Amino acid sequence: LMGFVEQNDGNRLLVDLSGVNFMSSLMIGKLVLLKNRCKSKDIELKFCQLSEGLQEVFQLLHLYKLIDVYPGESDALQAFGLETKKSTVTLPEFAAQLELAEQGDLDAQFQIGGRYAEGTGVEEDFLKAVQWYERAAEADHAEAQYALGTAFAYGMKVQHDYEKALEWFEKAAEQGHVEAQYNLGMSHCHGLAGEPDHALAAQWYRRAADAGHSEAQVALADLYLEGTGVEEDVERAVEWYQRAAAQGSERGAEMLQKIQQDADFDSSA
Repeated sequence: LMGFVEQNDGNRLLVDLSGVNFMSSLMIGKLVLLKNRCKSKDIELKFCQLSEGLQEVFQLLHLYKLIDVYPGESDALQAFGLETKKSTVTLPEFAAQLELAEQGDLDAQFQIGGRYAEGTGVEEDFLKAVQWYERAAEADHAEAQYALGTAFAYGMKVQHDYEKALEWFEKAAEQGHVEAQYNLGMSHCHGLAGEPDHALAAQWYRRAADAGHSEAQVALADLYLEGTGVEEDVERAVEWYQRAAAQGSERGAEMLQKIQQDADFDSSA
């Protein structure tokens, strides 16, 4: 796929995954790199027809925010036709920003990392991106710590190491990075770097949920509903589903409806 992107001059690429039933985290990292390469060449990249197993993996790893995925080919083709170009944001000159980064400006270091990761104003080089993320992360820059954790989680130009990813996610999460808090909850809940720890997962989900993260709110509600990692408490589950639904969460609304239907059935019985 990367070779195809390099050798063709089109501005759209649609990848049909209907024949793929399994994908390692290392391969997912390659897809993220492909997305970044396409962006640097002004190519719109979309995926369609994920199997049920891949849908679970993409949901688990929170990939729908990184990669455009559509149910079928016609949906993706329609999206190609409907989407409009985003307005161009004027960025500081690369040289000036690089000078600031080399002088120790943490925001500039993180932004230079982002430029290399996406090929914005410079040739795409994710290895250099990781190096700049690491410099800022070591100095406690939360966004850089999250970006570095993501690189280790997906094996993006670094060796895949989910334990190391969790270390960086936790550093970012302790500084209030909400996505890192949610990722930690998800990682501990599903045992992505060892045995599942639902009690610890609940703690991180709660921190993200309190900050308004709708997916964390739903995940925390699930734990209360099942009594997993926390004491079973249907009322608290309903409260968190309601908060998620108020932000547009379809699953939050669906679970509220299901709980109400179950309650109506029990009362009629």
